[in-house]
Amino acid sequence: MNAGRAADSNASFDLNCAQTPARIYTEFYTPQGRRDGGRGEYGEMDDFGDGTSPSSGNAVVRKTRHSAGCLPCTQGRVLSVENLDAVEGVEAEKNLRDIARINRWFGGHRTLVGLLRRFVEPDDRFSMLDVGAASGDMGRCVQKQFRHARVVSLDRRPLHLKAAPTPRIAADALALPFADASFDLVMCSSLLHHFSSNEAATLLRGMRRIARRAVIVLDIERHLLAYFFLPLTRPLLRWSELSVHDGCASVEAAFRRSELESLAQSVATGKVVVQRHRPWFRLSMLLAAGPIGSERHGRRSESDHSSNLT
Repeated sequence: MNAGRAADSNASFDLNCAQTPARIYTEFYTPQGRRDGGRGEYGEMDDFGDGTSPSSGNAVVRKTRHSAGCLPCTQGRVLSVENLDAVEGVEAEKNLRDIARINRWFGGHRTLVGLLRRFVEPDDRFSMLDVGAASGDMGRCVQKQFRHARVVSLDRRPLHLKAAPTPRIAADALALPFADASFDLVMCSSLLHHFSSNEAATLLRGMRRIARRAVIVLDIERHLLAYFFLPLTRPLLRWSELSVHDGCASVEAAFRRSELESLAQSVATGKVVVQRHRPWFRLSMLLAAGPIGSERHGRRSESDHSSNLT
């Protein structure tokens, strides 16, 4: 498979890599093995503040999303199964449209464009991989603002990629099927919170490996107001039931800024920038590309790339 060379601006893309075995969203197990029947009854709490780290593998399993009598988002990360990964047809389409609306109206597109302007000008030619692209609304935003951008959309489920910009690749985010330094920029949006800290660190290392310049991560912030946003605005904005359920689950699984900084420092030796974006309750992380990619392509060193991370 030649998928690893597909990211260069003048290369042709081998879409046979769409057959790559894939697993973006982590499965959830109790210490005795999976017992929730896929319904998300059991989840994993994973919080640096509670003694877990990307290297420790420690995880606390909870039977419910949050303990009785406790407000959500106040006791560390809680991972639970989100339903989008199991539905098809109209339900999935409605949810994907809602995600695109949230990004368009509530800071996702605006934040991404602002971060990209640290690295590229509007008329620059560059390649970018969108990991966990889903319907590809973030990639389309990039192509609208940067007309020479070449965006590749990657997601675990081919169904989600139907509306995404081409080329489209169905593959595993934890085993990205590309050679070192295949893309100028590698990004993901609202994806990192689906993973335990160990898996999130693996994902970030993989993204750094295939980036020539930088990795851009966008995600939601774990916060009580963000948790209640979709339920409270549903009567006005008509979010689907699936969107409200998965949205609340995503907020509970999301990182706080300090947790994201700890995670970033565990995988990158260069300068790391983690920012909070209000009033959108979003977080961003900028990582310099891995040194392998920079050296192999005669590019600037990792420390040189870090000068863009301000």
